[in-house]
Amino acid sequence: MKLSLTPTQYFDLTGKPLVSGRLKVYLHGSDTLADTFILSGNDFVQGPNPINLDAAGEQQNTVFLEASIYDVEVEQLVDGQYAKIDDFQFGFNVPTVKNDTIVEGIAGLKEANPQLGFVDVVGYDNYVQCGLRTFIWDGNCTVSEDGGSVIASDSTENGRWLLLSDLREMPSNYFGVKAGHEANLASFLTYQQTVGTYGIYMPPVPRFLPGDYATEGTLFTTKVLSFDAGARLTKAFVLCPAIEVTPAPNYVGDFQFTNQKVAESRWFRRVSKFWSCGAFELHQSRTNYFEDIDSGTYGSLCATLMHQTVTGVPLVMTGAGILEFNHCNIANYALSTAWRTSFKNCDFTDKFFNDGDWDFGTDVSHRQLVRSTENRLNVDNFADASAYVLQQAANGATVLDMLGRHIGLVSASMPFRSIRNAIIGELHANSGMALENVSCALTYLENKYQTVSTKHCTLGIIQADVGDWNDNGSSLTFACDIDTTYTQVNWLDTAVDLGLHRMGRASDDLIYQKTVVLWGCTVNNGVIASSRPVVLECNIADTMLYVYPCETMIGSTNTWSMSMEIRKNRFNGAAGIAIGANNGLSDHLQGVYECVLSNLAITDNVFNTASQGVTCPFWAGPNLAYRFMQGLTMFDGSNPGYRNKEYFPTVYEYRDNSGNCPRSYGSATADVNVQNLAVVDSWADLTSTMDFANSQLVLYVFALPAIGNPNREQIPASTIVGTEYHVDRRCVTVPYRGKALAASGDCRDYPLHGYLPMCACDSTQPNDMFLCMVGTCTALTGEGINPIGGGQ
Repeated sequence: MKLSLTPTQYFDLTGKPLVSGRLKVYLHGSDTLADTFILSGNDFVQGPNPINLDAAGEQQNTVFLEASIYDVEVEQLVDGQYAKIDDFQFGFNVPTVKNDTIVEGIAGLKEANPQLGFVDVVGYDNYVQCGLRTFIWDGNCTVSEDGGSVIASDSTENGRWLLLSDLREMPSNYFGVKAGHEANLASFLTYQQTVGTYGIYMPPVPRFLPGDYATEGTLFTTKVLSFDAGARLTKAFVLCPAIEVTPAPNYVGDFQFTNQKVAESRWFRRVSKFWSCGAFELHQSRTNYFEDIDSGTYGSLCATLMHQTVTGVPLVMTGAGILEFNHCNIANYALSTAWRTSFKNCDFTDKFFNDGDWDFGTDVSHRQLVRSTENRLNVDNFADASAYVLQQAANGATVLDMLGRHIGLVSASMPFRSIRNAIIGELHANSGMALENVSCALTYLENKYQTVSTKHCTLGIIQADVGDWNDNGSSLTFACDIDTTYTQVNWLDTAVDLGLHRMGRASDDLIYQKTVVLWGCTVNNGVIASSRPVVLECNIADTMLYVYPCETMIGSTNTWSMSMEIRKNRFNGAAGIAIGANNGLSDHLQGVYECVLSNLAITDNVFNTASQGVTCPFWAGPNLAYRFMQGLTMFDGSNPGYRNKEYFPTVYEYRDNSGNCPRSYGSATADVNVQNLAVVDSWADLTSTMDFANSQLVLYVFALPAIGNPNREQIPASTIVGTEYHVDRRCVTVPYRGKALAASGDCRDYPLHGYLPMCACDSTQPNDMFLCMVGTCTALTGEGINPIGGGQ
């Protein structure tokens, strides 16, 4: 048994607090320092001797000694040396030969003569048996008796019989408590730890002996409790620091802990009390003995776990109560998808909801709630990366970085708006999405109003309903069409395999389409059909580029228009440009043939194509060709059906193309005159002399330099002579040049500012092209030109 030197303040010889003093404890009558002890939990470890006092002269901690008599010296620090200023004796000796008085039970002890000093007691009462134990008489002790460790005498009011025990555990029968006899249970749980003049230390751990204890209500103790195998609290709920349990095949009770390191689920009577017990680690035992597995009702938490660890095999539970984990550490497979759970501020270290659905919990019929906030997730800590995705989705994360990991599915209902460094089995997106370094063979873009940004991705596109699509450096393979009625394409350095599919309007309706911009791309195996393509420095193989007219509104006028910019591309195989091509033009001939062409350019392209690289497939003859190109001519607006020329400013370029395509110069065609237009066959042909009304110089004829040039020499570099030549305020892009024959008969080069379209030569030479410009004169009612030939 142990005696205790409890915290006390000491004073010097002047009555002031003994600053920086100390105590030295000797075995009685010797100069040998005694062994001292301090408590670590409920166990003793080596303590100090000497015992230092603090700046207030106080002994801070309780120091324990084996039961004996000790000499204690009080020392003061003077000029760096300790000097004794006081001494006293402490403790008592337990006699090795005691009187032979043995009494029966507590009643016999109360009747015993205090003069005996020490008495042995056997048994407790007529109902509870317990072994032999020794009590010492302390005549100065006045604490209340508790029926087990402190017993009053029937012969005197002062003094108490105090239990002497070397045990670590206090058996419940020392207090007369066993299953079925529990009247003194509260005293058993709350006895004083040190009592009497010498601070006799009582066994620190109350120990329940085997049996079913039927006490009801809430019990409280500041002590750690011990349970023998078979000891159970069948109705009570206990608040205590911790418990120690001998392995048992069933529960021992329900508890609320303040300092329990590990709690086993097999200890508990009710599953809800296990989750709310407050242990630092909750271990779900492989076998449990719950009398009640109901977790509670939906809408109220079954338990809120804070800064705890959950381990073991998931429990079987009923009910709809929610487990809320906050700052918790969850071990592998310690959670069940059959539970409703909520997470906050958790640091997940491995897979959890590997077979669950991330958005369970919104419907009370489901058994899982994995809504989470402010959780710390690291994909490297997940053996199953898909579980990481589920938890990030439950966490409401909008950015997902998989660090190169494989995942199975990203559903459209997940909140992600940015995914990086991922290998995905199947991806669905119906909101704005940014993908970078993503590989996915089954990609579904499911909202034609969303904006998608892809960068360095490898994607198999199964569905391409998207609004704006910006890409940089990806590889895209299509198993569907892209409807540019609502999809605006802006791709840079993109590798595109259309898979025999179409980028453009899915049907033949000639309606307005969004811009298709391909810059530095490779395009294979499909069709691009658009009224507004911009194709710059691409490699295009086995892919026809159809430039459609579309019906649109310009101001308040319903009209037809067409636009394209096709520069520095290489067309290979079954590729090329078909202008105005559409299979359903028969219902739109009048409008289409009066189409307005705006911002049109075909320059610096190479056509390594099997057939002619630039055609106008629906042109049925010179007259229809003329009508189709009316948008390039200038009418005065007086004739019905003719457009107001102010509506349609046009810049048209066709130059520096090579390969299987029309040339920028060639021989004239004698039989393609349209209406009253005179086409000059040679410089000498002045039969249809025309005056240009707005010229600064009287010119009689304007004709192609290629006309009368049988050797087909290149147009010479221009030399500006006099003033620039203007034609009806229309602008022509340099370097186009024309020659004018002045009234004086000399031929001069002029930079042209005016309307300069592509025109065709005769049908026998479909790949030749010449440039033509005619002006107004009194002899003519209008102007006309010849478009690109289609072999007609």
